[in-house]
Amino acid sequence: MTNKLFFGLTAEKAEQVEAPLIRECHAHFECRLFDDTLMERYDFFIREVVSARAAVSPAYPETLHYTGDGVFMVAGEIISRRARFLPEML
Repeated sequence: MTNKLFFGLTAEKAEQVEAPLIRECHAHFECRLFDDTLMERYDFFIREVVSARAAVSPAYPETLHYTGDGVFMVAGEIISRRARFLPEML
């Protein structure tokens, strides 16, 4: 199964669940409902990840984030401070 979705994205068949994956995504998490007993009272549910994978490149992909009300943002510039990071800071 591959077909174009809105915005030129491509739907593909998932391995474990019926919901489609999006080919252009850097990472995929396939989840199943684990517990919805608190859904009615708190709008809270727990999902179990049954399959996960991520592309090996690029190392720092641009990411698209939904901010609500039909607005999206693309992650900005990568800033490395690795040289200043010390293991004892953990």
